[in-house]
Amino acid sequence: MRRRILLATLAVIAAALLAFAVPLGVAVRSLLTDRALDSVSSEVEAIALYVEREARTCGEVELFLGALARSELDLSLHGTDGRVLATEPGHRPALDAAVAIAARGGSGRAVGDATLAAAVPLESRVCGPAMILRGERPTTELAGSVRGAWVAIAAVGAGVLALAAVAMWWQGRRLVAPLEDLAGSARRLGDGDFTSRAPRSGLEEPDAIADALDLTAERLGRALQRGSAFAADASHQLRTPLTALRLHLESLEGADPDALAAALAEADRLEATVDELVALTGLDAPEREVDLGALVTGRVDAWRELAAADGRRVELDVAPTPPLRVRPAAVGQALQVLLDNALAHGAGTVTVQVRATGGDRGEGPGVRICVLDEGSGAGPAAAPARAGADRGGGPLPVRGGRGLVLARSLIEAEGGRLTIGPAAPHRTDHPGTRACLVLRG
Repeated sequence: MRRRILLATLAVIAAALLAFAVPLGVAVRSLLTDRALDSVSSEVEAIALYVEREARTCGEVELFLGALARSELDLSLHGTDGRVLATEPGHRPALDAAVAIAARGGSGRAVGDATLAAAVPLESRVCGPAMILRGERPTTELAGSVRGAWVAIAAVGAGVLALAAVAMWWQGRRLVAPLEDLAGSARRLGDGDFTSRAPRSGLEEPDAIADALDLTAERLGRALQRGSAFAADASHQLRTPLTALRLHLESLEGADPDALAAALAEADRLEATVDELVALTGLDAPEREVDLGALVTGRVDAWRELAAADGRRVELDVAPTPPLRVRPAAVGQALQVLLDNALAHGAGTVTVQVRATGGDRGEGPGVRICVLDEGSGAGPAAAPARAGADRGGGPLPVRGGRGLVLARSLIEAEGGRLTIGPAAPHRTDHPGTRACLVLRG
């Protein structure tokens, strides 16, 4: 941002300097040219007065012109028709606008490709009825003066631009530094440091953002503290009856060993679920490389027993998938919501599919975990709503209540998404619902 502010400001200043320097350069050149022409005109007029006063014959005029040959001014004598009457040795005068103006009785001046010329009419008639004295000088000195002036203008512009760059660098640093400090405070807040407070810079807008960040940090800190306290209390309250239940189950005599083992397994699963939910309330729950196929396989066995109790089945269809870096507890709890939803509201066989994503659906590499059932779902009329959810962002179906909202929040926290749609999108006669967890690599 600092660089963009500096470049934008310098571009504006450079454009302003250019808009000022170009007309100034043209004006300076015009002024120097006028001064040079004035100098040539004054010299020609002085020589004309001398010639009129001293020359008595045309030969004397030529002698005067020859005597002045060593000067920087090249002189020539013309008739009113432009014809050259006399000139310095080796000088070839040009017929230009200066002679034409002088022929009409005025004082003429002209700028050529490499010369500055001035011409004045003479009252003397020693070489003809009317004579015009013309003098010219090379533009070398004028060109040097113009270049010097332009170099000075360019130097002043460069100096102004350099001073502006220094000033804008300092000002940009002063403006951007508070924003960088706010970004650091926001990162610390995102990392879970709710005690961090944003620094103040004395600028109204950044300080207003700092106040909002501090208020947000304070509220989040209080909310997290209450949530952690509630999770700890709930975990403690649940562990006590779970421990008592385990002790009662283990103390049963004459019970069916298989039924007792199943009851103890369910108690273990419930305790593991409590541990996972408590762990997910923390901001520092660790991520690790997980084989999602193995994770799903380990979670399905308990649901097979629940399905069998209702005369239903849970099938597992796992294909090789790449390992992903996720929180196993979050994926496990989201899968548990989908399985519970399928068993509670669906019908028939529940199939859990695990597939690698990419290619056919236009998705990047990742893993898709889908739970399919054979129930009637919400009926054909709800297919558009489910299809909208499957495209990633529409409302979830009512079926499943708050459980699906929990699954969605858990999986989005892992950088994935929850999609819900018909089991067979292109067949209205095929019942069932497909709920999928899509995780990207």
